[in-house]
Amino acid sequence: MTDSLINLFTYAFDLFIILAFYNNTLIRRKENVPSFAFYGSFCLMEILLFANEMLTMPMSNDQYRQLLTVSISFLTSYALTFLYRSSQRHRLYSAIIFQFLAMLGENIFTLIVSDLRPSLFSIEDTALYGIMNLGSKVVLFFLALIVSMIWRRQFSIQSIRYHISLLATPFISLLLMLLTPLEDIMLGNNRTFFLCLYLVLVLLNILNYRFIRTSLRQERELHKMEQMKQQLEFQKEKYLQLGAAYKTNRRLIHDTKKHYFILQEYLKQKKYDELFQYLKLSIEDMENTYAEINTGNLVIDAFVSNFKNVAQSHNIPFSSTLRVDADRIPIDDYELCVILGNLLDNSFNACRKNTERLNHISLTVTVSENDMFYIHIENTYDRDAASPDNPLEHGYGLQNIINIVEKNHGFFKYAFEDLFSADVVIPIINVKKRLHPPVY
Repeated sequence: MTDSLINLFTYAFDLFIILAFYNNTLIRRKENVPSFAFYGSFCLMEILLFANEMLTMPMSNDQYRQLLTVSISFLTSYALTFLYRSSQRHRLYSAIIFQFLAMLGENIFTLIVSDLRPSLFSIEDTALYGIMNLGSKVVLFFLALIVSMIWRRQFSIQSIRYHISLLATPFISLLLMLLTPLEDIMLGNNRTFFLCLYLVLVLLNILNYRFIRTSLRQERELHKMEQMKQQLEFQKEKYLQLGAAYKTNRRLIHDTKKHYFILQEYLKQKKYDELFQYLKLSIEDMENTYAEINTGNLVIDAFVSNFKNVAQSHNIPFSSTLRVDADRIPIDDYELCVILGNLLDNSFNACRKNTERLNHISLTVTVSENDMFYIHIENTYDRDAASPDNPLEHGYGLQNIINIVEKNHGFFKYAFEDLFSADVVIPIINVKKRLHPPVY
């Protein structure tokens, strides 16, 4: 009875391993496949493997039997990959790798047992096959976890604690299986106890994996919620800046009405000399106040004008060069808001934290004649607090700039030298916005 339970749990463990492996490597299952059909397909695979084992058991030719078993195992494993949305190449790679890991797991466990407990193979007992099979599945699970982490590049993303928690259970389970008195088990001493212990180890592997993966998903959801909160705060701040720009424009309209009224009075009274002098002073005042921020793009005008005031209030020299044709900017206002807002915020925070030397910020935004949209910013920074491995981040962060730039087929680079500098270059692809459209 216990031997049958061992075999049943071994096949159930094998089903769990291949399901976890494919979920990690192929990731997206097909939405149009019902859950009962999806999981039923994995169960059917194990039933076919069990039937093959029972039917080929009487065969005397072990080499032919092994070849047939491997062929059926690979074909069923490959068939399961069609339950996922993935390329043909990834499906084939996943099936081949899993089959290779299954064979490697069997060979590794057999080699370990033959080195540590060579006398075990001299005992003829049906339980030996079940224990060897279960042990090879534990090794397979350990190998499948490592390959899954490498496949999805999780070693550099997740914490060391996460990897240790996942890998510790199959590793400890393998040690416990090897440390148990296997020879005594084969001879019938405490056989039921130790075989039940093996079943408990299998359950612990499954439950630990499910618990850690669930915890990781919850952690990711919390991280997404935190990001959303930061995004809302970021947008709130930017809309306040746009509101400030709107108030500035309203003030300009008010000032313009006042100028018209005064001009009208000078004309009525025919005071032409005073009129000429007043016009001269008014033009100079308008140029000094509005010329630098009148590109025609609301995001650029609002951010630069607001940032200029913020920088001045903190005694941070700020200069800008804006040569922009608003109709030729290749990204929408939201994307421009994220890029420009982050670059300016990063620069301001870097200068505010830098107390070792005089600060300054320089911004250039241009749309070139060779159909390129270009943003360059440079600023002073605290060299001890920032480096290429610890970039300045605020709001969405530099990664969000990278995502938008790459989405629009451009490139983004930053450097920590004497000054911190960042460059955004985005090509103008829309033919209607280009000065030099392609000739077909």
